[in-house]
Amino acid sequence: MKKKEKVESLEKLLVAAYRNQPRPEISPDWYQGVMRKIKRISRQARQPRLSFFERVFPEPLLFKFAGVSGACALAMMVFFLSSQGGINQEFSRLFLNDPLGTVALAFLAP
Repeated sequence: MKKKEKVESLEKLLVAAYRNQPRPEISPDWYQGVMRKIKRISRQARQPRLSFFERVFPEPLLFKFAGVSGACALAMMVFFLSSQGGINQEFSRLFLNDPLGTVALAFLAP
């Protein structure tokens, strides 16, 4: 029993010595700096890793652009099909009657 009593008294002394230690003084700036780092780390953890294509063409922008470009193509098609006579009709006939585009390429050749 003596050994057990010695151990218990030694434990009490160590606990009392730990509690009597002076606490280090920490400035509020240190706390704010630590909180800033924690917030930055949590923000970085929440942001998903995106591929190059996803960063360059975000989904909402891509779908908006696709809709606008489709509407522009439809408007241009209606305009060109409704225009009467002139070089536009001849030029569109060359493209529409030549599925391979060889006649149009011949105009581009020097």
